[in-house]
Amino acid sequence: MSDLYLFFFIALIGLVVIIAGTIILMTRKIAAPNQEIHKKVERLEKEIEALKNQN
Repeated sequence: MSDLYLFFFIALIGLVVIIAGTIILMTRKIAAPNQEIHKKVERLEKEIEALKNQN
């Protein structure tokens, strides 16, 4: 009977690891496009400032 408990305990730990990994991957996928957009906005703002300083 203790072998059965051990099996379920290990399976439960595996399930927790899978859920945590999935959450981490999903948050990275969601955050990555926002970071790209932020970098593009910063680059465009620098270009605008450079153009303003030329005139």
